[in-house]
Amino acid sequence: MRIKLQLKITSDERILPINYQYAVSSWIYKTLNVSNPEFASWLHEQGFSLKNKRFKLFCFSNIYFEKSQLQGEQIVSYSENCSIILSFLVPDAAHHFVHGCFKNLDFVLGNKQHKLRLHVSTVEVLPAPQFSESMRFEAITPVCISQIRPINGKSHCEYLSPLDEAYSSLLMKNTLTKHEAYTGEKLSDSKFSLKLLSEPASKLIAITKNENETIFIRGYKFQLELNTSPLLMKTCYYAGLGEKNSMGFGLIKAI
Repeated sequence: MRIKLQLKITSDERILPINYQYAVSSWIYKTLNVSNPEFASWLHEQGFSLKNKRFKLFCFSNIYFEKSQLQGEQIVSYSENCSIILSFLVPDAAHHFVHGCFKNLDFVLGNKQHKLRLHVSTVEVLPAPQFSESMRFEAITPVCISQIRPINGKSHCEYLSPLDEAYSSLLMKNTLTKHEAYTGEKLSDSKFSLKLLSEPASKLIAITKNENETIFIRGYKFQLELNTSPLLMKTCYYAGLGEKNSMGFGLIKAI
């Protein structure tokens, strides 16, 4: 399911650090935990698992401010209104629960220097596209695909461009693994092909957990045509395309 939260800034200060993805991800976990500790604990500790690897099958958009300006490493909002899209690949039975978790919430995002207090004014369930075997998408947030390569005898994580020849096969593997973790079913015969419809734009995102720990992840924004089964289309759409989805990477929209 996919929901859009209309937010109202309730603090006098309207400044948010630009690297807020980790804060949003943590807020989602915290919200689920307050509403249903058992579900949140399962999502955080186990989630959808496969071969000892856990998948947090959700993603989210940037925060859309009605009127704002980037000033150095901070976003300054000149309006009290903003919004964010949250996307979850969860069973139908969990839709009502997820929707209810975010209604009328008050929460805080930020760091020690700047904190933004927000209130969830409305929760809108967004309509699903008609999933078919060929669809066109636009990456709303950067899509991340990586692979480990040895350099000077040490393992090195390399973030790939969609132009890399290994990109499509790694994206397919990632999607199939998510689908198997979610459904428990392995798709033995699945077509999967990607066609770029625009020049990929590289984005280096800083994920700041605290003032002493920041990691940098590279992703790419682009338009694409995807050809695969409707089941895998649904996985890509709701869980996110590629890696690091629970940190806000890989949210796509149908075009």
